[in-house]
Amino acid sequence: KETNKEPTKSQQRANKEPTPNKNVRNNKRRIINNSSPVKSENFTDSARELANLFSSTLPNKNLIPKTDAQKAKWLKCLDDCHRLDGYSYEQIRQVIEHFRNDEWWRSRFLSPLKLRKRNRDGVKYIDLFWTAISEEGEQAMDSEALKVKRENIRKMKSWGWSDEKIRENYPDYVGGE
Repeated sequence: KETNKEPTKSQQRANKEPTPNKNVRNNKRRIINNSSPVKSENFTDSARELANLFSSTLPNKNLIPKTDAQKAKWLKCLDDCHRLDGYSYEQIRQVIEHFRNDEWWRSRFLSPLKLRKRNRDGVKYIDLFWTAISEEGEQAMDSEALKVKRENIRKMKSWGWSDEKIRENYPDYVGGE
């Protein structure tokens, strides 16, 4: 005769998986964490030059990455600023030089990793930095040239040009202008 009774709290259901052995789970975690990090050989020479430039501006040499994993993080960040965020290596160089020489930012911008981090408003620092550089440049521009530039960008947008394509003509274009 079959029973329809639920198992008691101290019994396990017949079809329930047994509790996994913690040692097996920990071994799997160790294997994942010990996987080899991205090698620093996989990055562009431009990213390496930017990392060296940044390192040369640091007053405290303890801030310079020592391990291959730390170096790879810097290089990946710089490459991502180029590949994913759409900035040229020259624009990234200008950001580094400008803000590492800025009196206020010098003590706050101590790693290129900050470039891809977001502020409280969710805006990446590289976007903030580049906008500040662009605005300084625009203030120095003749007002007529600025009007022409803005009109050209407006036309390019109306033609459906992507931000990347607009940036080919105006390298300081950030997007959303």
